[in-house]
Amino acid sequence: MPLSKDQLHSAIPAIVAHLQSALPSPLFDRLKFGRAFITHGTRGTQQLLEIWDLNQNALLPKAHFKYCIVYDPLRLNPGAGPSDDGYYHAWLNTTRIYRDRRPLTEALRSDIRRLPLTGFELDIQDRAISAGTTFIWPRAPLALAATIGTRLAALISTLHPVLIPVIDQLAAAPGPDGDRAAPAGSPGVLNRERLRDYTRSIPPSWRASILARQHHRCADPACAADLHTAGHHIDHIIPFSRGGTSDLPNLQALCPACNLRKSNRLPPAAPS
Repeated sequence: MPLSKDQLHSAIPAIVAHLQSALPSPLFDRLKFGRAFITHGTRGTQQLLEIWDLNQNALLPKAHFKYCIVYDPLRLNPGAGPSDDGYYHAWLNTTRIYRDRRPLTEALRSDIRRLPLTGFELDIQDRAISAGTTFIWPRAPLALAATIGTRLAALISTLHPVLIPVIDQLAAAPGPDGDRAAPAGSPGVLNRERLRDYTRSIPPSWRASILARQHHRCADPACAADLHTAGHHIDHIIPFSRGGTSDLPNLQALCPACNLRKSNRLPPAAPS
């Protein structure tokens, strides 16, 4: 029987304590832990605990540059063994680096390739870098902390010294997180009536509404995949980069394959 969120939450203190004992204090003191396991944004059956660096700012959003501990009861993670219902990894979405992206990404790829990440699967792609491993999820919180803690601490202690210079460089240069600057003379970003005009941010509460509106089917009529199993991305119908706003009429749910294929193309009926 799959574990409940309450059962997952109960393991968090033991995980944190184990990492604290296994990591050097200067590294552990930089880490911030999520308060609870949350539902994966594209794989709705997975639950994850996020860990990120305290110094990250909007130029390097925590949701896209983090460590994750993932409970995967349907074993959707590619490469997982038949009994592996858990995995943890570093997830570095390089498209979400919002300043000096190319030089920072090239430096990260080069430095990470040279790291002694023995026992972890390293995946370096155009859009993201990942390093992690799968495991069988123990049912006892203390056993889970021991299963995860030692090897996750090894991953963090090996990888995080390479990430710190990138994090600190961007932390020293605050600025917008890829959103449009508010137009001159506008009421400013705190004016809720104008916020959707110049931010790509989407309130988490909208996701369920968008999925329900589409009956959990991919919005591409040629696909119409069941998003319960395929996962989903929330997409701007008229891309944000081409003037689209982040309001409900301009948002849709696509399966990951359709969203990547669409990229920032305009829909067929939209003016060019």
